[in-house]
Amino acid sequence: MSIPDNYEINVAKKRNPDDEYGIHFCKIQLNEVFPVAAEEKLDFFRKLFGADYHVSMTHWECRGKHKDGWE
Repeated sequence: MSIPDNYEINVAKKRNPDDEYGIHFCKIQLNEVFPVAAEEKLDFFRKLFGADYHVSMTHWECRGKHKDGWE
């Protein structure tokens, strides 16, 4: 079984309004989502959590690799 590519939204609670980042609050994993849909969900969560949180997204690309002698 291989690991599929996925998007991960990270949410961090800011200590002060002027902070760029914050303390980890939660992680939201989006499996098998197209880039446009993932960006729409990122926008949704940014609006949901508001300015007191830093909400960012990472696209994880998982790839397999064959080495000589493994096939």
